[in-house]
Amino acid sequence: MSGKRTMLEVLKTGLQKKPVIRPTERRAGVACILRGKDELEMMFILRATNAGDRWSGQVAFPGGKKDKTDKNIRETAEREVLEEIGLNLHNGYEYLGRIDDRTAGKELSVSCMVYHQTVDETPALVLNDSEISAVGWAKISDFTKEKAKSCVRWPEPFKQGEKKPFVERKMWMALGIFGIDHVAFPAIDLPLTERTNAKDITDDYGFRLWGLTLWMTAHVVAKTGVKKELFSPLPGFHYEGVLGPLNNSFVRGTVALSSVLGLNLNWYSHLQIHAVFALMSVLTAAGGTMYKISKL
Repeated sequence: MSGKRTMLEVLKTGLQKKPVIRPTERRAGVACILRGKDELEMMFILRATNAGDRWSGQVAFPGGKKDKTDKNIRETAEREVLEEIGLNLHNGYEYLGRIDDRTAGKELSVSCMVYHQTVDETPALVLNDSEISAVGWAKISDFTKEKAKSCVRWPEPFKQGEKKPFVERKMWMALGIFGIDHVAFPAIDLPLTERTNAKDITDDYGFRLWGLTLWMTAHVVAKTGVKKELFSPLPGFHYEGVLGPLNNSFVRGTVALSSVLGLNLNWYSHLQIHAVFALMSVLTAAGGTMYKISKL
C-alpha cells in the first residue's frame, strides 16, 4: 500500500494542467522557487525602495520584464533571477511548470514559473542591491496559518487635493455613498526561516505579502494540496464602511460571475463595478421614495 504523497508530488501533478496564457504587448516573467520535500519552503524577495517603481518596497517573486533578446517568457524569469539574486536556475533546480498568467493593469501580463531545489544546500546568493533589499524563505505550513493573516490599507484615493482622472473621481464618489473610507487588501506577514539582506541594508523590514504576488502564491499553494484558503478569491479585498457586509457580498458575487464567464477582471475593475452598483442602489432608493411621495 503506497503512503501519503508529499506536497512536492502533489504539486508536480497539479502543474501538469495546461495553464491559461494571456499574451499582451508587454510581458513579465517571475520565478516561484521552492526547496524541501515533505516540508516545502518558498522564496520571496523584498524589492528595494526606488522612486517611480510601482513595485517599490514590496514583497515579490524574483523576475522582471521580457527583453527582446529573450526567446520565451521562461528565459525571462531565469535571466532576471540570475541578475537580481545571483541564482542560476539551470544548476541544482528543476523546472516544474507554470501557473495561470495574471495581468497587472491592462497591458502587462505576468507569467509565474515554478522551480524546485534539487541540491541539499541553497547556493550563496548575490543580491543586486539596486533592485533587491532582501531575500527570505518561509514554510508553506507556517504562512498558511490563521495568525499570519494581515491586511494592507489603501487610503491613497481619498487624499485631499489629489488630482484624479474624472472617471476615477466619480467612482470614488459613488463608493463614498456607502461610507467607504478606504479599501483593505488581504495580506500575510511571512514568518521567515531564513533571511539574506543586501550588503547595505541594516533595517530588518518585515515581509508583508499581498497583491499580485499573494494571488500567485495562493495559486501555487493550492496545487500542493493545502486546503486552507489564503484569502478570498480575486480581487481578495474587503471594504470597511457603513454597509461592509453588503459590499463584501456584492464583491463575492462579481468575482464568482467573472470566474464563470472566464473574465480576467482585476481588483480595479471590481471597484468600478461596485461603484455602478452603488449608484444604481441610490437611484433605486430615490425612485422608490419619489413613488411613495407621489402616492400620498
